[in-house]
Amino acid sequence: MTTVLQVGTGITFLLLGMSKLISEEAAGKYTSFGLPKWFRYVMGILEMVGAILLFIGSLNLLLGAAAAFYLAILTASVIIMQIKFGKGSMSGVLPSVTLMMICFVIVSMNLVNIS
Repeated sequence: MTTVLQVGTGITFLLLGMSKLISEEAAGKYTSFGLPKWFRYVMGILEMVGAILLFIGSLNLLLGAAAAFYLAILTASVIIMQIKFGKGSMSGVLPSVTLMMICFVIVSMNLVNIS
């Protein structure tokens, strides 16, 4: 069960990271937040690195927990950015909150399976 959740979440973060690298819509979102254009590339690469670590972590429980925690913290920063720079709409925050909670579930499941 943990492996399926990790791989599914990894695919999600991989796709999100790639979309930040190639989508002009993402560029518009970052500039509307007042952030430089290059910041979307940094976030995309960070998400893709986390996804790859999550894939590898499906073979190693401790690495999987660490990768999921890394992605949860990264997603928490995105949530803060969305709330701070968003235009009052909380509907954009819900997918990020869901991903963050899934990451914390992965951390918990991996740590329980280690002990």
